[in-house]
Amino acid sequence: MPSAPMTDIALRASLLFAVARKHRLTGPVSALEDEMASEVSDQLRRQGCAETTDEVLASVSGGVHAADTGDDPALSISAQHYDRIRREFLSEHGLAQAKGRAVWPAGSTTLLRRAGGSWSQALRDAGLGVAERSTDEAFGAAKFAPDQFRSAMRTFQQHAASEGISSSYQNYLQWRKDRMAAGQDDLPSGAALRSFFGSWKAALMETAPKDA
Repeated sequence: MPSAPMTDIALRASLLFAVARKHRLTGPVSALEDEMASEVSDQLRRQGCAETTDEVLASVSGGVHAADTGDDPALSISAQHYDRIRREFLSEHGLAQAKGRAVWPAGSTTLLRRAGGSWSQALRDAGLGVAERSTDEAFGAAKFAPDQFRSAMRTFQQHAASEGISSSYQNYLQWRKDRMAAGQDDLPSGAALRSFFGSWKAALMETAPKDA
């Protein structure tokens, strides 16, 4: 039976934990709000690693303190670094993601989906700072293989042609938003596409339908 989706509190705690691990921050467990401490403790117990509770909660507390210092970009984390810290934690405790089973810390894809596809927004939702250079573009480039970028562009151009609309950047953003709302989660962001191809014009030219 699939597990219930993680709560917003569990997602926020995931990010705070990773930031604390990145910057080697800890704080008193007693400083955590009861609801967050209880949520994380329950997640760890269900995953069979209750023995890590005190250490994990101390890290989450350190992350809360970092968030409380304000929007300091230095106390932030990229999606790539977040994924690395999460993998290390899961590996340390013999945990593995399984279909239909939510494993804490939440995956970056879950955080992105809950934040509307924006890593910067996920950071803001957790009360963390956002670096001046957005991490969304870099995340998109790391998340997808070259064939996925090309496939997304070809599919979008076919859609634009069938609907009689231009294959503009803004129309891609709207199309991607509609597809994500329908449950598709394997489409790179517009920023990631421009980064991969070099420009939107280059993306269109490289993936333009070939004449029969």
